[in-house]
Amino acid sequence: MEDIIVNFIRSNFETVNDSRFPEVRIYCPFCEGGENREFSFDINVEKGVARCWRAKCSWAGSFAAFLVKYLDIDYEDAKKILEGEEPKTSDELLGLINRLKVKIEEGSQELQGGSIEPFQSWVEGVTPVTSKNAPEWLLDWLRDVRGYEPERFLTDHSLFIPARHSRYDGRVIFRVTSDESLGFIAYSTKKDLTPKTLNPPGAILSKMLYNYNAVRNKKKIFICEGVFDSARLVSWNLPAVSLFGVAISAEQIGLLVRSQAKELIVCLDNGAEKKSFDIARQLVRSCPNKTVSVMILEGDGEDPDDLSEEIFMEYYFKRRKFQKESVENVLNDVNLLLDSYE
Repeated sequence: MEDIIVNFIRSNFETVNDSRFPEVRIYCPFCEGGENREFSFDINVEKGVARCWRAKCSWAGSFAAFLVKYLDIDYEDAKKILEGEEPKTSDELLGLINRLKVKIEEGSQELQGGSIEPFQSWVEGVTPVTSKNAPEWLLDWLRDVRGYEPERFLTDHSLFIPARHSRYDGRVIFRVTSDESLGFIAYSTKKDLTPKTLNPPGAILSKMLYNYNAVRNKKKIFICEGVFDSARLVSWNLPAVSLFGVAISAEQIGLLVRSQAKELIVCLDNGAEKKSFDIARQLVRSCPNKTVSVMILEGDGEDPDDLSEEIFMEYYFKRRKFQKESVENVLNDVNLLLDSYE
């Protein structure tokens, strides 16, 4: 059994002292060693026990119990692994597959449409806007029509004014960056100017997330529909991105997979519940080591940009988290919720 434990540790973890068996130290896979990724998890190979020494975690148990939690399998399957048997049950295989998915995600940037060739699409002849050079009509629009504090908004977002008499006249240009790719969305500032938005050619926005580069290293990411939905959350110091719609693409999933977020929170407009759960289902399949949550806005016609921070946080604390015993169980839960909205 000792050889099996040693081989399992060396195959799955970076160690600090694996030359000094019977006791070895790794980073804790449950609390991940905290923000500093401390090597706080001790495993005694001879005794077959393990423990995390971080006070906020303090997980302790037998190595069989460790396998149960780490691989999402039952105790009988954990005992079979320690006895050297090949995987036979669906639970055991699912646990090993889940771990493989995590290792692939950590070592590759190509999972679920992840890494793509960078692309650039931009509007020529635009003028960058700051609080110092912003025209009065733009400040009035941000404050009186959109309901934002203009100086803070112009600090949080990269805005540009197009040249007069161009096809973008009467609009404001938002810069969109996702990894090394550059795009834009042109937003109408006049009620009678339609359509409300103009997008770059080639549907490139479907491969991007608004505000992604600003939040990709955050612990949580809220996923909204439109630019002003995520902008409202940003004004409350919440890390948010926008999908530019109610569907999620493989490329957008890839961006979220590669983010540092531990929780992805789907927060679409009221009335998009089925779409929300559909996105959650796709994220659960692609992000086995992240928690996926769904927020449901219950008021008629409400979207994040319509809400006060207080009301939004009430919805947030009622969000539904999907982090169960296995990915299969999570998908079953999401599918049941989807069926209830059909």
